[in-house]
Amino acid sequence: MKKPLFKGAATALVTPFLSGKIDIETLKKLTEFQISEGIDALVVCGTTGEAPTLSKKEKIEITEAVAEVSNGRVPVIAGTTCNDTASSVELSREAVRAGADGILAVTPYYNRPSASGLLRHFLSIAEGAGVPTILYNIPSRTGTDIPESVYDGFASHPMAAGVKEASGSISKCAYIASKYGEDLPLYSGNDDMTLPVLAIGGYGVISVVSNMFPWQMSDLCKLYETDREECKKLYHRFIPLMRSLFTETNPMPIKSGMEKLGLCRHELRLPLTRASAKCEETLFAEIERFVK
Repeated sequence: MKKPLFKGAATALVTPFLSGKIDIETLKKLTEFQISEGIDALVVCGTTGEAPTLSKKEKIEITEAVAEVSNGRVPVIAGTTCNDTASSVELSREAVRAGADGILAVTPYYNRPSASGLLRHFLSIAEGAGVPTILYNIPSRTGTDIPESVYDGFASHPMAAGVKEASGSISKCAYIASKYGEDLPLYSGNDDMTLPVLAIGGYGVISVVSNMFPWQMSDLCKLYETDREECKKLYHRFIPLMRSLFTETNPMPIKSGMEKLGLCRHELRLPLTRASAKCEETLFAEIERFVK
């Protein structure tokens, strides 16, 4: 029986910048904040971390800094996928040497690979890295929805550690949970699908909102096992805030929210820009309601 890399809520960490460069001091503070608030795992260099704008050197620098602060207290999972497999394998190996406990492997974007190409890509990363590897399905970003046949071929690999499912399809989530179970743990890639995914057998969520409210998201997952009525109440309380975070492109709104809470500066790399005034007005109102 495989041991899951984590169960509960993992934060898809933002990447803080200062005058265009990685703000390592703030990144370390955010890492300590997350762990002290009870988060179950940390994911770096993903969508929320603005991975497409980061150099290979920066990705390793970020992974190393977060792993150093974590010091084994929670799993650190590094997003390492590039558009070509060889570079993805090389970056995955370097991330592991930098302290990553696992890999998050997103579908290569723009290439639009076939099912057989995707499977070979993911297997190459898992074998090359030699650590638990979670697949990341987000067709709205990559242009490719991972076919079920890829999961069939990947699930039996000893390093197969799950799927972050962000297609928005509860039907696909249900299929993954029912067919693979513990062989391929299912994680919600959408905050607002956390409770439905838990209800069909999911293991948790890789979350954006937990950048601001880590213990609450972790608690939501734990409450599902201990008090489902309270879990439902917290989930319903979260929904307006979760929705407000995705009225514009992630991570634009979450950085606005974090700045409002004094967690980090609102600085993004082009082509991303600051969230609109309308978006921020709605988001800030929801944050205030949530913290009351």
